[in-house]
Amino acid sequence: MDKLGDTMAETYAGRTGRSKQEITAMMEAETWMDGNECKANGFADEVIPAITAMARIESKRIGDFSNMPENIKNMISQKTGSGEQERLNGIRELFGTFNGRYNDLAISCLADSECSVENARERLLLAMGKESTPTNKTTPANLYYAYTDNGNITGDAMRQGLNARLGHERAERGNPYAMMSLFDMAQASLTHRGISTGSYGTRSQIVNAAFNHSSSDFTDILAGGAEKSVLAGWEHSGETFRQWTKKVPFQTFVKPAALA
Repeated sequence: MDKLGDTMAETYAGRTGRSKQEITAMMEAETWMDGNECKANGFADEVIPAITAMARIESKRIGDFSNMPENIKNMISQKTGSGEQERLNGIRELFGTFNGRYNDLAISCLADSECSVENARERLLLAMGKESTPTNKTTPANLYYAYTDNGNITGDAMRQGLNARLGHERAERGNPYAMMSLFDMAQASLTHRGISTGSYGTRSQIVNAAFNHSSSDFTDILAGGAEKSVLAGWEHSGETFRQWTKKVPFQTFVKPAALA
């Protein structure tokens, strides 16, 4: 260890321009520096942004150091924050209903610490849009659902998923839209038509575009679901006219002869 320490002292002395004795004294005093301090003192050339690892080893050796600053100790021992865990859980839940169909994309989103759940949803919608556009003549081997009566796979799947959630139809196995929120459906309806939602600044703008864009069928899909619900409510509701009417003699409605 002494030989290794001597070699390190010589290396750092040559790198920083300090004397070997000064470097040795710093090592014996267990001197700690963060990235910026290392760069400022010549121990490093560049400081790169922190990288969030998907897996890490929690070492108990931190207790062996007596002079480690608390801020550095926290940097080393910090566990995955609740925000990061929520991000990972959200992405897993997002892709969980697809039975591994977009597994490569899911792994990519999980590994990218800058990819939020919203970013992952946008990437997923883009991937789904590429598969279901009318120009795509190849149906993936693991595409579990197919609605081909009018060539609009995305629209028909979305309509079936919404009707299933409203209780008007039985949910089709593997239909991802059966688990999507109305906002996600609005995004998907635009993406399917080749309209990128990345340029919109707010959720309201995306919803507005889904309702008003000339090529979007989102309005028709919602209207169809609402119509089914209203008709179902009408059919299943009991007759109420007896509560707000009463029986009267028929002649009440006959015009008197004197007025004829």
